[in-house]
Amino acid sequence: MSQHNHNLLHPKYRPDIDGLRAIAVLSVVGFHAFPDWIKGGFIGVDVFFVISGFLISGIIYENLDKGKFTFREFYIRRIRRIFPALIVVMTACFVFGLFSLLTDEYRQLGKHIAGGAAFISNLLLLQEFGYFDNSAETKPLLHLWSLGIEEQFYIIWPLFVWLTWKRKFNFFAITLAIAVGSFYLNIKGITQDAIATFYSPLTRFWELMCGSLLAWVKIYKKESFTGIKLKANLSAFTGIALFVFGLEKINKDFGFPGVWALVPVSAAVLVLWAGPTAWINKKILSNKLLVWFGLISYPLYLWHWPLLSFARIIENELPGRNIRIVVVVISIVLAWLTMKWVEKPFRFGNQRVGLKVATLCGLVFVIGASGFIVNTTGFSRPQIFEKCVIKMRGSKYLIGSSLAWYRGKGDWLFLGNAHDNSVAKLVLDIVPDKSKIEETKKLFSEIAKTGAKSNTKIVLILAPDKSSIYPEYLPDKFKPSPKKYSSFFLDSLNDVQNLTIYNPTEDFLRLKNTEGPYVLI
Repeated sequence: MSQHNHNLLHPKYRPDIDGLRAIAVLSVVGFHAFPDWIKGGFIGVDVFFVISGFLISGIIYENLDKGKFTFREFYIRRIRRIFPALIVVMTACFVFGLFSLLTDEYRQLGKHIAGGAAFISNLLLLQEFGYFDNSAETKPLLHLWSLGIEEQFYIIWPLFVWLTWKRKFNFFAITLAIAVGSFYLNIKGITQDAIATFYSPLTRFWELMCGSLLAWVKIYKKESFTGIKLKANLSAFTGIALFVFGLEKINKDFGFPGVWALVPVSAAVLVLWAGPTAWINKKILSNKLLVWFGLISYPLYLWHWPLLSFARIIENELPGRNIRIVVVVISIVLAWLTMKWVEKPFRFGNQRVGLKVATLCGLVFVIGASGFIVNTTGFSRPQIFEKCVIKMRGSKYLIGSSLAWYRGKGDWLFLGNAHDNSVAKLVLDIVPDKSKIEETKKLFSEIAKTGAKSNTKIVLILAPDKSSIYPEYLPDKFKPSPKKYSSFFLDSLNDVQNLTIYNPTEDFLRLKNTEGPYVLI
């Protein structure tokens, strides 16, 4: 290994790889924004892993052979590639979260920012819930788990490659054995602890190693990448077909990664192996639009999920389709701006490299330390925010405090929007989805039928409506709607056999008038 600080050599640029990146990132964005349409889109992350292993390992191999590899130069390149966009996105989440999250939510965001800055997000998430659970949708930095796995791999991988190269070990055989071991842990783990298997680097490294092994074959067994053109075309077609199959067949209910991860991994390997001259690679993946999306794929991946997550937090439910479309468009615009004005100035050029790297490392440390402080010290927003109006649904209060209560008259406190859209329901700013009404009716119909089988009458007792019982204590700005939110559900339940509905509001009002206003408290 050379001890001099030469610039690392780069492999010849392949636009088709950027096209493959585009397909991968658009699949992930599509899954997150429209999960009912692109159910298997999350497999795009596995394609990213293979591409990363293929490109980065290829750079290491070629530079080792030519005596130009240095660890210093390798990690400088990683910092200049990864840090700029990551710093911008984490800072934006930090600031926006200050205005839109509850204190506990903000503390959790602080933990995830610290984990993202240290590239251990996947290890932190191991202690929480799964990637596909409901709470995951309100974690703006959940997607940094994949970045954590990738960077953990590159902490170990260059040293491993260098040692095997220097000692003249059989690199291919050793790497293949380790990859098989990682895949075995993945297969075994998916039935024992699916969450740990999803986030663990030990069960994911095999995906990056597949790309690394392919890069080794490309460099040292070049004849396998040349020859009959039909072979290349067949490889590319099979790879794309496999990926499309994965998008359609795989969904979040599958045990993933598990054996199903072979689908996107094999797809990526086949497309990369086909080479830039295969018809699909040359005519489709090298299309200028796909290449453009490939060039912004990293910042697009970073931006899209926080925006979708914050939109869900603000809406207190899955945002409407039009909102999600707008969010995706904004993500694309921000990704392009980030690439043009943030990534390029830091990533390219040989001027002031030391200053750039020191600045990036310092900023990552500061934002990571800030997240750690927020998480561990119980830091909360200044008291002025505690007096702000509660966050309302949608764009009416796009930025506001996520308080779970608001102040009524006479020092009375009423529940706010943070947990159950209470205010929005009170003034009927929102109505329940038809699907929710039908699900509720189906549930109580089944309960009523079960009760009828044992001659048991089912009675549904509604919780008292405090806003109707004590309207005089409501703030003047809230005018309850004459039609109640609950009536949408109750109207559908009226024809359910063996079900009696009791609403105590009228009885409570009579009791209040006869016994005094505080007898119900």
